Amino acid sequence: MSQFGTNHPLLDARLEGGKYTATANSITEHHFIFAGDCVFNGIEIFAKDSNFDDDIELYTEYYVPPLNEWKRYKKFGKKFNLAPNTLQKYVLLPAEPSAGVRVTIKYNNTGSTDVKFFANYYVFTDLAEVNPAQLQEGEDW
Repeated sequence: MSQFGTNHPLLDARLEGGKYTATANSITEHHFIFAGDCVFNGIEIFAKDSNFDDDIELYTEYYVPPLNEWKRYKKFGKKFNLAPNTLQKYVLLPAEPSAGVRVTIKYNNTGSTDVKFFANYYVFTDLAEVNPAQLQEGEDW
């Protein structure tokens, strides 16, 4: 068993990301919907000119058509503090969002000005389990 919970982790080489603005002195939700099936187990966030007391919550949601609402799928970050003007990387538990599943970033902006930030979703590859040199052209890893 590897540190990722399996001997054969399901990995994807794609990186996905989004740019957002957190409104001054408020809590705002920002969503990223994956275009297709993918796997990610990490997120990096950069908040330009954030405030020392700003924080975020991270979770995934799925849409329930009969109820016309989004439901919580997995919460994987509770009150992460943001370091102003610093690229912050988090390695999280693996998640496998399908098309239509979204990541929600709930941003608590404690300052008097808007904060621009971005989030990139990525896979931290277990190179002990995966040897990219052995892959055929076009093969997922």
